[in-house]
Amino acid sequence: MRTLITRSASGALFVVLIIGSITWNFYSFALLFYLILLLAHFEFFRLLEENDIEPLKIPGYFLSTLFYSLAVFLPDMKLTNHFFLLLLILLVISSILISGLYRKEKYPFREIFGTLFPVFYITVPFMLFILSANTCDYIPSMNRFNCTYDSFAPIGFFIILWTNDSIAYLAGSYFGRHKLFPSVSPNKSWEGVIAGFTSGMIAAYCVSYYYEGLTLWSWIGVSVIIGIFAPLGDLIESKIKRSARSKNSGNIMPGHGGVLDRFDGFLLAAPVYWGYLTILKNL
Repeated sequence: MRTLITRSASGALFVVLIIGSITWNFYSFALLFYLILLLAHFEFFRLLEENDIEPLKIPGYFLSTLFYSLAVFLPDMKLTNHFFLLLLILLVISSILISGLYRKEKYPFREIFGTLFPVFYITVPFMLFILSANTCDYIPSMNRFNCTYDSFAPIGFFIILWTNDSIAYLAGSYFGRHKLFPSVSPNKSWEGVIAGFTSGMIAAYCVSYYYEGLTLWSWIGVSVIIGIFAPLGDLIESKIKRSARSKNSGNIMPGHGGVLDRFDGFLLAAPVYWGYLTILKNL
């Protein structure tokens, strides 16, 4: 009972912080998620270090910042500036790879892989989620994009994700009998996944009444994406922690663990959500 109360209290604070930053303006949203991104990287690097793998942390943070900047400053930069930023990203990646030739460790490319993997596992989902909150049109005469921020696109996603996650946790805790993937996550059950999937659809139905940017069936599609990919993201992060012989990625959120523990489902569902919205906007 105490665990549930602690989890609920820290979760409520987390929800207020996320919703507040998203509704304030685009840059408060982008700034908070950049800080979360850095914390997630820190936790991932710490998991590696606890297993005697020394990633190149400064280049890793720098590369993630460059990737994230592509999404955040899309409305404020000319296309040529984006081109130079992409060149800089490629230069940093090449430098990290080349540095492996000069490292003295027995397996130097373990460190290189440990540096680059979280960029694609963590940063790219955050980057694409930031992009999902903007509707952008290219203006040839200005050689730049004109973007409109839509705060409800990320809010709607989180309402469905959190509903799915919370109901899945409760249903799995009280009614879970059939294990989903016991070798990876012993506590995950099919009952929890099915309850989360169903509750996500109900949440999507409710969200559709307050947001006219997507139809009811489009929001149902979002709930299906979250219902499938969020549990898979949870399992992937559990596998990473199990490989690192760690129960939690951190302890910044009482009752939840670390940032990676809280965003595990997000990391897989967010890129698919961005792709889904992109397809819908171009139909």
